Amino acid sequence: MKRYPLQIFRFFLLLTLFTSCASQVAFDYQKLSAPKVFIPAKLNKICFIDRNMNFPSDSVMKYYSKLGVILKDNKNYNHTMALNSYKGFTDNIKDFFGRDSIRFIQLKPELYEEGKYREYKAMDWATLKDICLKNNCNLVVSLEDIAIYNEYKIEGYDTRYASTKIDYFAVWRIYSPFEQKLIHETKDVDILYLENEINSHNNTNKYFPKRSDLMADVSYSIGEKFAKKIAPQWLKETRFIFTKNQNSDIALNYLRNNKTEKAIKYYLNELRLLDSKNKRNIHFLNTCYNLSVAYEYNSEFKKSLEWIERYKNMITNPTSQDIKTIKKRKEEINQSITNRKLLDSFFGN
Repeated sequence: MKRYPLQIFRFFLLLTLFTSCASQVAFDYQKLSAPKVFIPAKLNKICFIDRNMNFPSDSVMKYYSKLGVILKDNKNYNHTMALNSYKGFTDNIKDFFGRDSIRFIQLKPELYEEGKYREYKAMDWATLKDICLKNNCNLVVSLEDIAIYNEYKIEGYDTRYASTKIDYFAVWRIYSPFEQKLIHETKDVDILYLENEINSHNNTNKYFPKRSDLMADVSYSIGEKFAKKIAPQWLKETRFIFTKNQNSDIALNYLRNNKTEKAIKYYLNELRLLDSKNKRNIHFLNTCYNLSVAYEYNSEFKKSLEWIERYKNMITNPTSQDIKTIKKRKEEINQSITNRKLLDSFFGN
């Protein structure tokens, strides 16, 4: 079952960007962002499959370079790579899918022919349906193929480093067997580097990671990376508000303490006071802008758009900077609207 966090926004930092009689202050905050790969809410029972595809060229993985010498490692890391990819995947998706509901299934190894390139034909639907029926799931995340290669070097002059270069690729597919639909497929190819400073000329081998540890850790990272594509993530966002003095600004302090309703009430009272004194000045204008930001924080997007429209309409001779500011503000609000709709669909709301 997909789980919806109680809070969408978490505020944690405020920074003054520039000072003037009405300086702007930047909010850095955490926002729950919709996943890059959309999975419908009804597909909430996952099983993780290691397809265990084997190719003749896999034998190259047994060889690695250490200080310019080619060495052979006869250990088979297939299960290590699959299991740790699964762990990386489940550890980073469990907040939204119960960890216990994600089964690990490793298919029997099967050798595939390869020409110039590896070919990955999709699994047949009958096999996938059978797996789902036996494991009470309706979505299959399949690690189709994975390979990790590494090279050990010593680099540097005055300061020497034990450097490990890691090349890897992983092929993923997401199947919806009962709909006979391939939801997503991708090939993740990357290069990683690890460095340890060498403090002694004796036994430099201890500064290099063991191959077994390297295979486990990199596989975990591969699973973690893929999980972040299909689960919502807390990501940093930045917005700006106007203030005369950030240390004494009451509304700003409310926002700092995540008391958005009180901040909105304060801004509205500020506008009423200025309006009663017939002071529709720059402070009145900036407060309209701030209300747009505060309403967005509070997920009241319609009101947020209304207040940026009021801000726009009050500027009689807009400069190019005013136009850019308004355009950017509207884009931020519309992005928040789209993000909320995607999250609602993900969680089935």
